[in-house]
Amino acid sequence: MQYRTVIAIWSMVCLLALGAAGAAAWLTHHGELETTVLSASRVERFVTGAEAALNRTLIESDLLLADVGALVSPDGVFDREAAERTLGRVVKRHLVVRDLLVIDAEGKVLAAARPNSARLGTPLPPAFVRQALAQPVPLMMVSAPLYSLSTSERSLYLAKPFQLSPQQRARALAEVPLPVVAT
Repeated sequence: MQYRTVIAIWSMVCLLALGAAGAAAWLTHHGELETTVLSASRVERFVTGAEAALNRTLIESDLLLADVGALVSPDGVFDREAAERTLGRVVKRHLVVRDLLVIDAEGKVLAAARPNSARLGTPLPPAFVRQALAQPVPLMMVSAPLYSLSTSERSLYLAKPFQLSPQQRARALAEVPLPVVAT
């Protein structure tokens, strides 16, 4: 009789231990699965928000570049001093663009919002400048990250061609610091 009682007690203890171990394993697996799904959902929301912010920044910059022609030569006449004042005012109101320039076919700065950029020029490769001007339809181009000659920080350059005068095409160029795009 006592032998049966001991076996019954140990059987119950083993069943309880197995039940506790099974419950712990199920809870651990279920918790990991729930955490993975929750983390994936958070990452997806973050990426979607970052993508929307980047798209807004690029659209805003594209619209700004599209207006540069009207800003620097409103009557079809280009005046460097007036253009630089206008570009300077625009850059002061714009949170993303650090500098706004007008460059010619050779990459020479015709006007710039920052005096240093007008003096030092741009680090753009000649092939990028030619490619930006050769577009049949004016589309915004984005350069690889380059070090700005006027600020020494890594920046992206956004370029869009426009008609400066009836005889001359130029490029509107916006300098966007890489940390601004990365945040």
